[in-house]
Amino acid sequence: MKPIAGSVPIVFIGVGDPVGSGFVSSFAQPGGNITGFASHDPSMGGKWLEVLKETAPNISRVLVIMVPGVTVLQAMLRSAEEAATRLDVETTAGGVHNATEIEHVIKSFAQKPNGGLVVLPYAVTVFNESTIIALARRHLCTC
Repeated sequence: MKPIAGSVPIVFIGVGDPVGSGFVSSFAQPGGNITGFASHDPSMGGKWLEVLKETAPNISRVLVIMVPGVTVLQAMLRSAEEAATRLDVETTAGGVHNATEIEHVIKSFAQKPNGGLVVLPYAVTVFNESTIIALARRHLCTC
């Protein structure tokens, strides 16, 4: 974004890691003509897992669906793994790039009981939200 920005002022939204992505120099002093809001703090991975465990206390395993190689998602995964240790939950990272991979990781994970799902936000997972919900209902739901 920076090279094409020129002198046009830009306010970004929905960027997971604006510093790591190179959009701004730092949160305190973004520099240049680009500023905005980070969409999710890396600690959210752990918070989402805590909420899941409160909601479904019988889960003992959690599949964390994420796009691998995305810095902020890796940090969210680490946060979820740290929370999992405290909550006595086993985490499995499910790296995905498309709907086919999403279906594969959910079906594979669902082979054992007491599983839950945390989906980290990224274009692939947001775009495939309805697919993820349908697969979770079909393969993970005990209702």
